[in-house]
Amino acid sequence: MRRYLLAVSLLVLFSCAGKKKTSPPEEPAPLPDSIPEAVDTLVYDVPEAPLTEAVDENFVDFLFTFLHRRGFMLGRAAYPVPVFNRGEREEAVLKSGKMVAEAVDVPEMDYFVLLLSGDEEVNDYLVQPTTHAELHLVTLHTNAVCTYTFDRKQREWYLTAVRHNNPLGVADFLSFYARFAADTLFQTQHLAPEIRYTMPEDEEVEDEEEAVSGIIEDVQWQVFAPDMDDTTLLVLDFGNRPHDPHRMRFVKCGVSTSMMEELTFEKREGEWMLTAYSE
Repeated sequence: MRRYLLAVSLLVLFSCAGKKKTSPPEEPAPLPDSIPEAVDTLVYDVPEAPLTEAVDENFVDFLFTFLHRRGFMLGRAAYPVPVFNRGEREEAVLKSGKMVAEAVDVPEMDYFVLLLSGDEEVNDYLVQPTTHAELHLVTLHTNAVCTYTFDRKQREWYLTAVRHNNPLGVADFLSFYARFAADTLFQTQHLAPEIRYTMPEDEEVEDEEEAVSGIIEDVQWQVFAPDMDDTTLLVLDFGNRPHDPHRMRFVKCGVSTSMMEELTFEKREGEWMLTAYSE
């Protein structure tokens, strides 16, 4: 009896299936040309934070922004920007953002240099009220200098001129420093017998007299000697103080950090000699 019922059931099932219209199988959907990457690998174009008026209150803050934000740079050029070569004005001027971007060919550096002769405090020098500044790009091995001139107009800093092969009043010192930084033997020959040394002041120490200082003998110098760039320098100058031909403070200042190192040189018997170092 069970066999009979099973046979009837199968007969009914196949007869019903035979009445259904058959349709060709659907083609599989085409595969995409590429498979999207995982979400955590997507790159989003995040807009830059808006600038405030504070960027113009201090030239160092302005300079950092000018060199690191292309859009800001192109908007802070006093078009048309004149170009000079060896003091002579050229016929060509920088009249477009593209021309300015090509002219301001400054390598990415994390510090700039001050060349001072007096005893002024570095921080006071950097925040002094001024409306004129010059940034010298110095190529040491060729003594080539390109100067970017900035002026403050209506409370905002602008690039106002580019000067190629611009002679500096400290060319003698820069020629000496280029060799001092590159030649260890020459360096040892231009060390004072005793070099005044000052260590970083402890932030918790309020009394300046408690800052650690001492004397380094010339034979100990290589232990304390800092890294010195012998290729390119960015020299910041406000152009309002004459240089002493017999004394030079070479100060390295971090562009966006509090880093500061200072080498003091004095001319003795016609030769530049390192006499002090602080970090």
